[in-house]
Amino acid sequence: MTQYQQIPLRYYMNESEGRMKNYKRYITIVFIWLLSTCSIWAQTNPYRFGSPNYWMAQGSLDINSGKFNLAYEHLQKAQEGYRNLGDVEFQIQATEAMGALKAGLGEWEKANEHYKDALQIATEANEDFFQSKVMVDLLTLYRTVGDIIGYNQYLKALDSLYHVSSSAKLKTIYHLYWSNEYLARKEFAMVETQLQQCWDVMQDLSFSDREQAKFNYYSCMMNLKQQQKQYKTAIRFAKNYIDQTKKLNGRNSDQQYQAYSNLCTLYALDKDSTKAFACLDSLERGVGHSYQDKEVIANFYNIKGSCYANFEKYEKAIEYFDKALNTLADKRTEDSPSKFTSLQNKSEAYFVLKRYDDAFATYSEYVEACKNKFGDMSGSYYQTVFTLANIEGARGNANEADSLFRISMTQLLYSMKQLWRYSTPTQREQFWMETLNNLSGMATFAIKCGNLNSELTETCYNALLFSKSLLLETEKSVVDIIRNEGTDDDIANYRNLLAINNRLLALRSNYEYNKLEIDSLTIRQRELEQRLSYKCQSYNEYETYLDINYEKVRNCLADNEVVIDFSDYQTEDSVRQYVAYIYDKSKRHPLLVKCFDQQQLDSLLDGMQSFTLYNYEQLQDGAFNLVWKSIGANITERSTVYYIPSGIMHSIALEALPLSDGTTLGQHYEFVRLTSAREIVKVHHSCKNNRTATLYGGLQYSLAPQKMEEESKAYEKSDLAALVRSEYGKSGFKDLRNTKDEVKKIEKTLEDNGVAVKAYSGSKGNAESFVALSGKSSSIVHIATHGFYYTPDEAKDNDYLRGYTDAMSLSGLVFAGGNAAWLGKKYSDGVLGGVLTAKDIANLDFKGTELMVLSACKTGQGKVTAEGVFGLQRAFKKAGVGTIIMSLWNVDDKVTSEFMTTFYECLADKKNAWNKRKAFEEAKEIIRQRHPDPFHWAAFVMLD
Repeated sequence: MTQYQQIPLRYYMNESEGRMKNYKRYITIVFIWLLSTCSIWAQTNPYRFGSPNYWMAQGSLDINSGKFNLAYEHLQKAQEGYRNLGDVEFQIQATEAMGALKAGLGEWEKANEHYKDALQIATEANEDFFQSKVMVDLLTLYRTVGDIIGYNQYLKALDSLYHVSSSAKLKTIYHLYWSNEYLARKEFAMVETQLQQCWDVMQDLSFSDREQAKFNYYSCMMNLKQQQKQYKTAIRFAKNYIDQTKKLNGRNSDQQYQAYSNLCTLYALDKDSTKAFACLDSLERGVGHSYQDKEVIANFYNIKGSCYANFEKYEKAIEYFDKALNTLADKRTEDSPSKFTSLQNKSEAYFVLKRYDDAFATYSEYVEACKNKFGDMSGSYYQTVFTLANIEGARGNANEADSLFRISMTQLLYSMKQLWRYSTPTQREQFWMETLNNLSGMATFAIKCGNLNSELTETCYNALLFSKSLLLETEKSVVDIIRNEGTDDDIANYRNLLAINNRLLALRSNYEYNKLEIDSLTIRQRELEQRLSYKCQSYNEYETYLDINYEKVRNCLADNEVVIDFSDYQTEDSVRQYVAYIYDKSKRHPLLVKCFDQQQLDSLLDGMQSFTLYNYEQLQDGAFNLVWKSIGANITERSTVYYIPSGIMHSIALEALPLSDGTTLGQHYEFVRLTSAREIVKVHHSCKNNRTATLYGGLQYSLAPQKMEEESKAYEKSDLAALVRSEYGKSGFKDLRNTKDEVKKIEKTLEDNGVAVKAYSGSKGNAESFVALSGKSSSIVHIATHGFYYTPDEAKDNDYLRGYTDAMSLSGLVFAGGNAAWLGKKYSDGVLGGVLTAKDIANLDFKGTELMVLSACKTGQGKVTAEGVFGLQRAFKKAGVGTIIMSLWNVDDKVTSEFMTTFYECLADKKNAWNKRKAFEEAKEIIRQRHPDPFHWAAFVMLD
């Protein structure tokens, strides 16, 4: 068996393990909050034995010494005492403290009950600050346990309260909360905006409230700078955090241990071992005070062990993790946060040292504790099972690893489906990113197990199938529901959301200048997303695509059809490896085949252009052997092959790969390129009988403002049209002379074969005319024009695109008058300017278009992600187009026109019977014979 990766377990425990990681982070935050709040309270409020004040202070001491059950009893007494006295403010705080204690112990339902009680008391008393504070508690709780319905409910309530309240304390809480939320999404600029607003609001607080707020502010700034890898700045804020801890809780308080832990970690990240261990020495001198509980001492040992691990001194780290465990020997693991941490850290160190049996024994104890605490249906438990499966694989126990892995993945997919229905678009994107490595990268697990055709590979493939184009399918589903079944209010909300999204994109091109407006619009965006998400939940069809799995796709295949679904992952030596799942109707499970890695492809091309891959004279059988040989051995010739690219495969046309006999793969198989295997049930090889066509070509890109306004008035302005941005650029587009003749020839071919054609050329082919097609587009749309795609770095040199970073705003098509927007020329209000980005096009409705032909450069390019290619192809797929013809690189204008006219001649040829796939391959072969250089013919691909 191939050796497993020799890296820490945290590699396998990616961001999708949020619940377990969130739990650990949550209990730390909760206990710090409890200790800090109760300690401050005890110092500032006189008390007598038996009074509510006494029980509140006693609860602080109990928490400090790890006597959590006793602390809970004392907090209950405090709550009851404050209620009897009619002291609402302290009653709320005591009730909230009870909830925080239960949350810190992982008793989610009890925590939820106490938080809701606290919120009800605060609401009845009209205490908006305490309402907001408890709402943040509930939001944190619901996010930790994955309750998306409750999360969205209180998110909306918190936003509403923020808008109506003038309380500086409330606004401080609000901005701190959102700084943490944006930090989880890695939206660092938004984090800084929230923290700046927080700092500004803090100045209006009383001295004591401001000092407490500084404590939280420094913590957030420290975390932000750590994630930005600005470690020296993070260290400065960590020191501020420590000073604030001492100021609030005393110089010898136990809270400083967590603060010093943060500082120690930052020194380790900054590669400063001297200061890291000096920091630990300072902590160690304080260990052993009479009031310190075993939890505190064990926490110190964990901190010291983690520091040694950060400097790769794993044996020494294990010594300290053992000290922590020995300190807590008389405690049940599920009742001790420090014991949880010790087991996880120790098993990770064992794994790095390749002591897999020790890692398994230690981690098994951890898994059992999670099961006892959270139950065997919890997210925390199945994530630990996933990691345990990896340890079993490293031990060489493939069957055991297989079984554990399938348990974990089955539960993960189930949980994702439950979350998906109730999430907003922003939340879905975040969930998808958090689970991406688990969903799309599981091929590495099966390959390392040597288990390539089994229930394991089926489970791995179902995870891949679920993840590919998941966001795209969701967006299409939402749009279809709103357009087909939504009320007038729904449609208005949808259009408003699109307008806000577009406005936010434009504002972010100069974030620093527009940050306050961005912040305000983001709240409105969130509100509209929640409304539309709630609306879509009532339709069963909304999520039918989520249930498409291997079995359903396989059952849709005909006898001669095969699926090749590519996947890629990064190996232990950081090389991108490509694999393929292959199956047909007869396969019980998909076959997993290892294909090639990026280094092999780079070596084959040896610095040559990508289109050289299709040149037999230069590479001989190199391309065939590298890309196809291992796959083709499992596929019968003349089969229809559905293939779904991944990574670099998005820029490779399988059908164009050359063979030694002078033919291409496309002459031996019928290839159908798809965005997802889900599309198989919707693929049609022939155009519809009611054929109509809209053609664009021979466009004039430089028009006088008066002419642009005149042509623009021919179309009624829709809300969609108003979304198009109008930023400016510096280099214009030249007219494409060959496209006018191209469109005329295509028009004649189609009309001669009974197709109703509407052609736009010259000044008539403006962006307005294209937007006007939304909702009533032809079955065939042909666009012969300029296309563009820029990376964010390339966009820095282009005024029109500068400041944009998302691929959907950096790709698009140019229509008549396009130089007006591109060059920053003045034109009348209401005129679109002639440029439509992929972002604009994605918001149109082209469900009636079965064939979209993009006779333009770079139309197949975009940002390649595990979700697919973000660019024009995604835009038209989201708009509802069935099949797209596009190019993978810039092709000569004249040859492009020749290919396009040939394609339509083949499409209308009686022998092809309007079969677009046959016509496409025939046209490609004709052009190949006329222009043998693959640069001229291999770029064109068809995507279903």
